[in-house]
Amino acid sequence: MKDTARGETATIPNTLPAGGGPTTAPSRWTHGARIGSPPERARFPIVLILAATAVLHGPSLVNPFFIDDYVYIDTVRRLDAAGLGELLTTSTMGEEASSVWWTPAGALPFYRPAGELSFLWDFRLSGLSPASYHVTNLLLHLLCTWLVWRLALRLSGSVAASLAAAVVFAFHPVHSEAVLWISGRFDLLVCACVVPAVLCWMRWGDGGRGARVWLAASLGMFVLGLLCKETALILPAMVLVGECIGWRPGQPRSWTRVLAGLAAFGLIAAAYLAGRFAMFGGLGTLPPPYGLDTSSPLTAARALAWNFGQYVLDFVLWIQVDAIYLSDLWKAHAVRFALVLGICVLLIAALLRVAGRSIQLRTGFAWAALFTAPALMAMVGERNVYLASVGVALALGAGVGALWTRTAGAPAGRARLRRGLTAIGAAALAVFAVELATMWVVASTGEKVIRDVMALCPAPPPDARIYVVHQCPFNAVGFEQALRLRYGRDDIRACALTLAPDVRHTSRDALFASSPCALVVRREGGRFFESFIERFHLFSRDSAADLSAAAQRLGLTLVDPPASIDDVRELELVMPMLLSDPRLVLLEWNNEDIDSRWDYPKLQWKTRVEKVALTLLAPSAPERIESEPRP
Repeated sequence: MKDTARGETATIPNTLPAGGGPTTAPSRWTHGARIGSPPERARFPIVLILAATAVLHGPSLVNPFFIDDYVYIDTVRRLDAAGLGELLTTSTMGEEASSVWWTPAGALPFYRPAGELSFLWDFRLSGLSPASYHVTNLLLHLLCTWLVWRLALRLSGSVAASLAAAVVFAFHPVHSEAVLWISGRFDLLVCACVVPAVLCWMRWGDGGRGARVWLAASLGMFVLGLLCKETALILPAMVLVGECIGWRPGQPRSWTRVLAGLAAFGLIAAAYLAGRFAMFGGLGTLPPPYGLDTSSPLTAARALAWNFGQYVLDFVLWIQVDAIYLSDLWKAHAVRFALVLGICVLLIAALLRVAGRSIQLRTGFAWAALFTAPALMAMVGERNVYLASVGVALALGAGVGALWTRTAGAPAGRARLRRGLTAIGAAALAVFAVELATMWVVASTGEKVIRDVMALCPAPPPDARIYVVHQCPFNAVGFEQALRLRYGRDDIRACALTLAPDVRHTSRDALFASSPCALVVRREGGRFFESFIERFHLFSRDSAADLSAAAQRLGLTLVDPPASIDDVRELELVMPMLLSDPRLVLLEWNNEDIDSRWDYPKLQWKTRVEKVALTLLAPSAPERIESEPRP
């Protein structure tokens, strides 16, 4: 075995070196009684990696709550002993999470009670202080980084390959959304369950005294993972593929024993699926744009390929995945997308050439492919592939480990490798810094809307109804929950009458009073339900037919419901009270002054509510209130 004091690859029999085949002799410290005890000299670098990760993510601790965060916090603050039982038998999120009136009633197909309980812990610990919630996310990311290191070390026995995998996982920009956004915790939690489940499975496969305990631990982590996020359902498939790959070289493998263990996983998965069918009437799917368009096999295949291509760009070149803006940009420049994707394919081919026979690399590719598959079924988002990125880290770590081994006797080659890795690392950190700043700006913009509401209406009357015209897209979810939490009052109801189609000023929603209790909203410069963010909240294929019922759920009445959502430029809504009622508060989000994504938009009074009614009687309406008749 070579000296590993300087991080060199240990020549351990469990390793599959580039260009070589597996050997059969077990390693002293990766198998048998000493399993789980890596060399002492391999521990200090991982501690440094974890410390650097904590420092780099430190600025995120000041980020405010953002959209879904308020929904989960509002849910757990209401939990009592009876509610804890209900948490295990109900959807994690329902239509009440949406802050727009046109979202139809019904539960969304999310079942993640363990994640919600983690929010309960944070809420009991610090209430509405976001810092502790961010600390929990950061600690989970550090735990997952450590687990990836242990998994890579187990697969390859290479100190260099395992540390490289840990570095990739710790700092890959694809993780920014899951770690920096509090609501991304479900992905952190499921990763913190699935990786230990695999490690325990491997330990059970080694046999020996207490092996059944390791199998029980693996099954237990699988159950816990399913309670964190449905992505854990892929674990049995990963275990089967891993055994076919031979991810435990040098160890005797009884397929009878392996299949018996997988049968136990299958029973748990079947019970989980039965529960989902009972809860959601099926697996639980959502229509486009959130879910996969299955109107035809060809359409579904195109959507799957399109989503997969975007994730490949993020995995390889750190080009952020974004369903709202970047997806449309790539569609408008399909040739450029294909060229960039071609570069990714070439880089992946180079990785296969360098370390194609490494078990760590094979496992990494299988892991990334299997755990990315569920993410292809939904709206693309970086948080959805946090678990899948474990495979990316394993594969890239295997490539670095193979190059490190090849340059062991070539100082010039080793120096070039160090310079190349340093340059790549610097570029990755720059991308991460941009995403860190972007997340802060996005969250702070949504927070400013909440602060402006409270400044304009510091003491809402009892049973206040707060409505926003041209609402900020960053407050399309959790707006009512945010106001309830911030005001400390459950009697407040709030929603958006219309949503701005973009953060930038691209249209205006003009407001007219058509009767003492009805408002007409007209979109100038566009159509309603045209933007991604507006269609996202429809959650129905027959959306036009559901609009009236959705309005009634919030106490509104839609006058002359449209036959189709394809060309809607005007909406008339009867409010639940007279416009002159002091309980009714009308606000408008004004984004006319936004010139760049770094600017904060303004939330302004539309007018005092009693003046809306006066516009019906006198043409001398206040500024920004329309008094001309409806065309």
